[in-house]
Amino acid sequence: MKAALTRIAREENLHTSSALVRPVLADFIQKRAGTGKEVQSSRC
Repeated sequence: MKAALTRIAREENLHTSSALVRPVLADFIQKRAGTGKEVQSSRC
């Protein structure tokens, strides 16, 4: 799974796997929470 994530991140011209995961995870949490508020992404 890690290798696929790294490959997709490269294909999307992202520097790290985390850059790919953050917005996907934020979208998942937002939908799962059922709120209309956008989840802010923090840059850790």
